[in-house]
Amino acid sequence: MRNSYSVAKRYSDALIKLLSENKKLNELDTYISNLQNIISEMNENQVFYDLINSPLLPDDFITKKIVEKANTEDEVFKKFLNFIVIKKRQNLLPLVSKLLINFSYELKNIVLVDLISAKELEESTIDTIKNNLKSKTGRNVNLDLTIDESLIGGIQIYLDDKLFDYSVKGYLNSVKEIYAVNGGD
Repeated sequence: MRNSYSVAKRYSDALIKLLSENKKLNELDTYISNLQNIISEMNENQVFYDLINSPLLPDDFITKKIVEKANTEDEVFKKFLNFIVIKKRQNLLPLVSKLLINFSYELKNIVLVDLISAKELEESTIDTIKNNLKSKTGRNVNLDLTIDESLIGGIQIYLDDKLFDYSVKGYLNSVKEIYAVNGGD
């Protein structure tokens, strides 16, 4: 079963609604942390991953094992995980977690930005980029900086699932595409 954004979105929205109805939306970061514990265990422990995805084990046993790794006794969270297990959607937990993180950032008026640079950037340059993004989005910027020398020069910015490519590599690729379409003319 392949991970589906739209299905994961429905589950994350359902948890948000459930938290809101139970007046626990202010605890969203705790729920995200609990999900991260589960995901970490899924990624690091193949036996655990196989156990929670086994079609032969009863749902309540699988839910119990997942809740143990989440390290929580919260009834709302248990209900949510039980529903995930009943529907056999454990594979969506990483995507649900990512969507919940994005929602948490929205609540806090923060935008997550991935900045990829061909080389190490000076602090003043990073601050300028942050300030420009803050003025454009109207939100505080949480910047994740990565170095990728294959860009040759320049930067790439991932913002709200959009790519803004200001790299030499991106420019060369666009010239290559134009050249290919026009047949070298």
